[in-house]
Amino acid sequence: MITLSMPLHVTDVSSEKDTVQLRNLLDEASNNLKQSDIFDREETLTLIDQVENVREYEDQLVDSDGGLILYITTDNAYYYHVDVPPVNEVTFDHCPNIVPLIKNYQYVRNYHVLLLNQEGIRLLEKSGGQLFEIDLKENDEDTSATQDAALGADSTGTKRDFGSNDTSEAGSGEFNSEHNDSIFEKQYDLKHYFNTVDRYVERNYSDKTGFPLILFGVKENQTAFREVSENNFLLEENIEESASQLHDDQIQERIKEKEEEIIQKQEDELIDRFVETTPEYRIDDIPQDLALSAMQGQIEELIVEEGYTPTGSIDENGAYQDNDRTDYLYQLVNFVFNTDGNVYILPEEQMPENVKISARLRY
Repeated sequence: MITLSMPLHVTDVSSEKDTVQLRNLLDEASNNLKQSDIFDREETLTLIDQVENVREYEDQLVDSDGGLILYITTDNAYYYHVDVPPVNEVTFDHCPNIVPLIKNYQYVRNYHVLLLNQEGIRLLEKSGGQLFEIDLKENDEDTSATQDAALGADSTGTKRDFGSNDTSEAGSGEFNSEHNDSIFEKQYDLKHYFNTVDRYVERNYSDKTGFPLILFGVKENQTAFREVSENNFLLEENIEESASQLHDDQIQERIKEKEEEIIQKQEDELIDRFVETTPEYRIDDIPQDLALSAMQGQIEELIVEEGYTPTGSIDENGAYQDNDRTDYLYQLVNFVFNTDGNVYILPEEQMPENVKISARLRY
């Protein structure tokens, strides 16, 4: 398995540089494979062939902002366009190096934003480092069933639409899809309407992706929506403002500010949890204890200093082996993830003093 990572940019000039950098990293991967004894001859030759196959997709791979993480196996290649730029790096081993991915998924960076008012909704998604509007009409799989469920005897004579009919300049900017036409036209009271919106978004988007949901709207509408919502992915954090009065670039700015606020809160809460954890439920910089606890599924949260690459490995019994290999961290992280734990990569200033790696235990 080859793991390749690099930052990406959006300008034409930078994109050309990114293409050159990708080629250099692919060259590095091929050259290092020829000199490595990690894989047998057949695996090495197959991986080199796969590297050459990837070159056909250079333009697609660098066509994004943020960063690229590429995994090349003997059978295929998989890539991620990520929000947090990774470092330029090529590694290879029998298991994938998932550390570059962790920073992009350790906090809320993928989510949905529901732009809510009494006449219609817009649903935005942030994933892969990109914010875009979901075309509800195109993506909806059960429009008729949802419409039938929404219609009821307690109608008030007010027409409400899923999607936006806004043709003013505000709210019609640079999202990656056109404004949604009306999906449903029906009559019912406000709570019934919000309840239907809630069930629709939960069923078709929240449950399918597991993404958190952020409300964007005036306080009155948010309060009414929360009273009827059963969406387990709905966050307490919200954007209390009327999106219908904003251009799309302003909406994007508000969402980015809220994302940064949420991430800062999560960072602070994480650090507080480690500070407050008593010594018997925390392990600092003890490779053997960390390895055994991870293998036994005892680690709830693991924090690692960014750039820390310890030597050693973990054997099949969960014992730490002091050697020149660099498998230890990758193995440890995989054990934690495979037992439903969480892993965080933190800058040195956020780590406990003089600690490179630390774990909070479940019990």
